[in-house]
Amino acid sequence: MRGILGITIETTAYSTTYDSEKGLLVRCEEISVHEVTTGGIGETVFKAGDVIKSLTVGNKTINITRQYHLTDAMLDVRVGDTISVLIVRDDAEMTVSITITNDCLSEY
Repeated sequence: MRGILGITIETTAYSTTYDSEKGLLVRCEEISVHEVTTGGIGETVFKAGDVIKSLTVGNKTINITRQYHLTDAMLDVRVGDTISVLIVRDDAEMTVSITITNDCLSEY
């Protein structure tokens, strides 16, 4: 089972930097909410255009710099967990919280 937020995400921008220690190019994506599912848990929390910066589950914070980071983070949530999501909306950072219920879980 994995958690779902009731949103569709998209990459709205990306950049590439060079990690000189590892000798690798690193791609960073800006992940935004494309659409909010009517009736989903995210309906009262997210708005289209919100940029997702990080997600905290328990005491673990995951910076969301690629789409798969959000998907992978949602694999760890369980019913009763409260997750905090740092978003940017209208050029202002804000943290929104969601408590995971049975309706938030899906088989993958």
